[in-house]
Amino acid sequence: MSDDDDSHPKIAIVDNDPLTLRTLTEAMPRIIKHGTVIWSALDGAAAVRQCSEPDKVPSILLVDISLNSMTGMDVCRAIRLVNGTLPILLITAFPLERYIRAACDAGAQGIVGKADVKTLRCAVCTLLKGGVWGSVDATHEGPMPSFEVPAIAFIRLRREYIEQSETHTVELSAHEARVLELCAQGLSLTSVAREFHVTPSTARTLAKRARQKLGATSLSQAVVLWMKSQERW
Repeated sequence: MSDDDDSHPKIAIVDNDPLTLRTLTEAMPRIIKHGTVIWSALDGAAAVRQCSEPDKVPSILLVDISLNSMTGMDVCRAIRLVNGTLPILLITAFPLERYIRAACDAGAQGIVGKADVKTLRCAVCTLLKGGVWGSVDATHEGPMPSFEVPAIAFIRLRREYIEQSETHTVELSAHEARVLELCAQGLSLTSVAREFHVTPSTARTLAKRARQKLGATSLSQAVVLWMKSQERW
């Protein structure tokens, strides 16, 4: 992150509730000194596409866990698979302990309650300085999860993906692959259906088959996995 990003952070926010999204967007310059919201999104797929464009990558990304087309975890994992520098902070209105393990696994750098403005400010500032945010109560069952900085989470998820690829060769049909390619270009499944001259239901079936073959939890994650597999990294 450059010195300019540090003193004038560029913030992006993803939340499926228009009112909450507007409130956070308007409040962010007051919460974070000199902070500017460069874009916001109501759905995860749009956020993944935005973060794939170099000139639209923010200094920090805030993602609501409860989205519609894909969860905040899906968004985080899809972005983290291809980006090892962007800090991602998950936000939620629900108890944090419900999501903390999954948040760590998805490559996030922290999780906070969206209504807790003071904690939100501290968490954002901590992530912008290269740290992580979030703790787990001592009663948490199983091994204690911990957040990782972007670079470490990126390496872990890449390694997991490569290991999975080496043990599971994925072969998509030409139509399934083409659906993912068109989705990567930003087309909706309705637009894909028109491109293929098929019904939206058929397009959804092709996308579902591709997602299942790739072991992805969402269409956006399937797109990322497929495109990266074609790069043979």
